[in-house]
Amino acid sequence: MHRDDFINEFGLYSRIQDHLMFLGNNENMVVVSVILILYQKNRKRDNYEYFHSEVQYFSETMLCETRKIKRNNDCYILMENARPIGTYREVVTLRAKDLELMYLTLLPKFEYIIANFDKIYQGIGDKMQVTNFVKPFMIEIGSKSLIFQPGINKTFTDELAPTIDMFMNGKEENRVSMSFNQVYSFMYLIRRFNIFEYSANMMNYLGRPPAGTNLIDMVDNRNYNQVEAMNFSDPTKRRFIGEDRDRKMSYFMTNDGSGKNKK
Repeated sequence: MHRDDFINEFGLYSRIQDHLMFLGNNENMVVVSVILILYQKNRKRDNYEYFHSEVQYFSETMLCETRKIKRNNDCYILMENARPIGTYREVVTLRAKDLELMYLTLLPKFEYIIANFDKIYQGIGDKMQVTNFVKPFMIEIGSKSLIFQPGINKTFTDELAPTIDMFMNGKEENRVSMSFNQVYSFMYLIRRFNIFEYSANMMNYLGRPPAGTNLIDMVDNRNYNQVEAMNFSDPTKRRFIGEDRDRKMSYFMTNDGSGKNKK
């Protein structure tokens, strides 16, 4: 199944992206977003499958043909440097395991800096400096890394303000100076964000595709990527159930709508 197989507007969309926050300033900024992927790579079939599919099968419990809806869930947080270095933008991807790792290791570091603020950031006259009370610390995210250290940065009014500097993948050119308001927001994200609940809300925003979208018929062993191909509007193509199958009578083609033939 490929995206071009869809005849409705749902198949046109490959992902949903929500911007959550911005870290840094106009000089160098990281955009933090959450991404929901709507197509999944099926390596066995060498194609892409839509996040929504339906399976039609015969239920031994209900003694009739029924369907179930299947949804794939691939959601992650993307940290992307807004300023490209050459033609490349540095990115770091955070999944559920990475958020848990940051909750266990990064949050205590941030909390320690906040608790010892006066020992780390000290003013001398009209200037401010960072002491050696806290050493730079790193957290590994897959094959990439984030390095943090206390810093001093100028505000838009040219005043000096304490920051926590973040180096994406350990590169000086990808240094982002986070104000403490941004640090608090970043801490809240790590502590509170539920990636699974958020992904479900994003799927609900897209809405439910029309009935029969990407249908797999286990009874006739057929797949329907296009809704019109199922011929729901043609009475001769409707499904037959139980004893009515032999009489070529649809479940819905009865005198009283009950599914039982009147004699």
